[in-house]
Amino acid sequence: MNTKPLIVYIHGAFCDASAFDFIKSQKPGLAINYDWRLDYPSAVDAIISQLPTDRKLFLVGSSLGGLYALLIAKKLKEQIVG
Repeated sequence: MNTKPLIVYIHGAFCDASAFDFIKSQKPGLAINYDWRLDYPSAVDAIISQLPTDRKLFLVGSSLGGLYALLIAKKLKEQIVG
């Protein structure tokens, strides 16, 4: 497993990954796109499917993305560092 955590940006409702463009220009990471209209379990699964499995992850969520970050952290306990 790569030892450097990957910062994962998760946008909120009515947004997409471009909401993090400026922040990513200062602090590179992976901005996830998902359909915020999905039910919680489907959205969480859609986000998790885009995450690498060989890296520790630091999740950053905005609004609804913050809720998803908490749900993902619960599912991927061993992989999450923050």
